[in-house]
Amino acid sequence: MAVTFEQVRAIALGFPGVEERASFEGRPAFRTKKRGIVYSRPEPDVIVLWMPIEARDVLCAEQPKVFFFTDHYRDWPSVLVRLKAVKRAVLEELIEDAWRAAATKKQIAEWEASR
Repeated sequence: MAVTFEQVRAIALGFPGVEERASFEGRPAFRTKKRGIVYSRPEPDVIVLWMPIEARDVLCAEQPKVFFFTDHYRDWPSVLVRLKAVKRAVLEELIEDAWRAAATKKQIAEWEASR
């Protein structure tokens, strides 16, 4: 079953310190005060997810129908994700990884204590 953008929103906002703000293009984006985690795209079923380039390259090679990038994102630590193709559990893990990279140690400790 396809993941919806509303589900992406709920997952992202479930982490401490994540706020929804408009991107510079006016579309929904989720970020901590430190940096962005997930951004929406003009295509309704694609999101941009923060991720180290090395990890992105592995995912794109292993699952090109789910993960990809365009020339615009080639040098940016992010991956494009097709919501119709990604498994929700995988997306939840990837959003958590992006959040952990952007969150403060205090936010991570509080979140782990509440689980």
